[in-house]
Amino acid sequence: MRTTWIKYLILSVVAGLLLMACSPRTVSPTTATVAPTPVSVPAATLPQPTSQDIAWAKVVEAAKKEGKVTLYTYTFIGDIGLAVAKGFKDRYGITVDIIGGRGAEQLERLKTEQRMRQMVADIFESASTHTLNAKKMGLTINSKDLPALQEKDAWVLSPANFDPDGHAIQYTYHLGAPHINTKLVKISDEPKSWYDILNPSWKGKIVAPDPTISTGLYNYLLPLMSQGLLRKGFVEEFAAQKITLARSPRDVSDFLARGEYPLGISSTSDSAVFMAEGAPVKVLAMKEGIVISGLAFDVIKDSPSPNAARLFANWILSKEGQTIQAKARSSTSMRKDVPNSLPEGAQVTGKLVDTTSDDIEKLSSAFADTVIRG
Repeated sequence: MRTTWIKYLILSVVAGLLLMACSPRTVSPTTATVAPTPVSVPAATLPQPTSQDIAWAKVVEAAKKEGKVTLYTYTFIGDIGLAVAKGFKDRYGITVDIIGGRGAEQLERLKTEQRMRQMVADIFESASTHTLNAKKMGLTINSKDLPALQEKDAWVLSPANFDPDGHAIQYTYHLGAPHINTKLVKISDEPKSWYDILNPSWKGKIVAPDPTISTGLYNYLLPLMSQGLLRKGFVEEFAAQKITLARSPRDVSDFLARGEYPLGISSTSDSAVFMAEGAPVKVLAMKEGIVISGLAFDVIKDSPSPNAARLFANWILSKEGQTIQAKARSSTSMRKDVPNSLPEGAQVTGKLVDTTSDDIEKLSSAFADTVIRG
């Protein structure tokens, strides 16, 4: 009996082990790996391209086929032009041909091309008065529909401020004010007011841009006078200081950087390039205010690369284009999401006086009278 009972016990244990080996393994809920259930997104919930998106995609495709955009420009030259051209080509594979020159000269060139019905330029970039006159001459097209201009909350200043018709589009702004060479002017002698530069001690020591050009002296004084911040007759009093007239604000900044004059009237967009290279130039914040004005561009009518022109215009207003141009020229951006790149000497605080559309119209008309119709 004892032997039989032992055999029965052994057989039971073996049978139990066999059942455990054959049974499916259970896994603790804390260690189980559960494959994720695929989630399908209904097609109706995905954003659908708008008709504007489709139309712009066609512009981009056509621009790439054109392969080139020609830019008549006053400021996209040298390292600035190289940086802008490289940025645009890196983005779209389109070459930028840059033809530099003064605005008045390029307007005459555009008029000749229009008369011969053989346009070369696709974009014209210059001071706002030049670009407005290009519109008056029938050389430009409306660019209000550019996608970048639909970004309503993106701007420090609206690019369409200068021209509600959408032809002359402002892409950067600068400050117009007295500048000094810090090696030639002591801190104690720095003018604090526009009236300080009427002091006899400054006679024969001031350089300013020729008032008969669109980027000239009136560009900085007219807004102050039209808003009653400078007295009537200030221009005549200033002229009595035996001012040396330069061909452009850039020439003024160049003279100051080289120490040929201690004081000049210029713009931060022109002087910043010299300051970024270490020139001893400083912008002064005047008590009455300093003037905000801008640079702008037109898209040229009947240009050889119309799609590439529109694409470039939109790109220079984009965050990428604005960042590249601001860094390259050590300047400002129209966009809130692009940091200021002005050098230390151009960082001024104080009362800023915006140039009104009425001021621009007066400047533009005066320039047209003296240069275009003259």
